[in-house]
Amino acid sequence: MTRKMTNPVTGVEVEILVTTEESGGKLFKIRSTMKARQMNRSPFHFHESFSENLWVVEGQLNLIVGRDKRELVLQAGESYLVAPGCPHTFWNASEAPVTYTIDVEPAQRFEETLKINHALAAAGKASRGGTPSNFLHIALLGKMGSTYQYGIPLGVQKVAFFALGSIAKLVGIDRKLQALIR
Repeated sequence: MTRKMTNPVTGVEVEILVTTEESGGKLFKIRSTMKARQMNRSPFHFHESFSENLWVVEGQLNLIVGRDKRELVLQAGESYLVAPGCPHTFWNASEAPVTYTIDVEPAQRFEETLKINHALAAAGKASRGGTPSNFLHIALLGKMGSTYQYGIPLGVQKVAFFALGSIAKLVGIDRKLQALIR
């Protein structure tokens, strides 16, 4: 099993420290490194049913968290717990790389979505920000990863993900995504 990945679009390096299987589904833990001035960040989003505990090992990590969009800068040794439902995004605005860990609890299918997202980027199927460029992929990964964009009503996203995900399954896209990580 591959424990190290690099997203070829963003350059973010990821090392899996604890797999979902190793923890019995309780935890998925990674260590990531972003290069200096890694300004592209994921959309302002939230996870409906799991938390992410970010801990900075070296460097500094910029975050925007909460509905009030508080800006934070975590230094080495500092952490922030992103609770389920808390909108957030993070990046590296500093002149040096940042290394941080993320504990996802419970693990659910986050490991699988991360691997698929990296594989899509490697296949040239991601935007400049590193997110999938195909709406069917976004729907499948969003639903699989319990991840939704902040600012769009949750019910609307769930209906859209269900409809698009059904189309994706009907034409076999879900199987193709699974095949990317086997």
